[in-house]
Amino acid sequence: CWLIGLSEHPVLSKEGDEVIMKSDGTTTYVARDIAYAAWKLGFSKIDFKYREFKRNPDGSTVWI
Repeated sequence: CWLIGLSEHPVLSKEGDEVIMKSDGTTTYVARDIAYAAWKLGFSKIDFKYREFKRNPDGSTVWI
């Protein structure tokens, strides 16, 4: 598995190390959240695959 070592972090050390990928290759919520945050903040040059799913009654788009 892949871990993020937090034991040296001044604030997050009490949380313990964080698993981001399990030994079977599946990713955890934390790993997906990190990837999404990096994409949303413009740190990632790779774009996700998504498409319009439907429109809400207020006209906003639901993406999948």
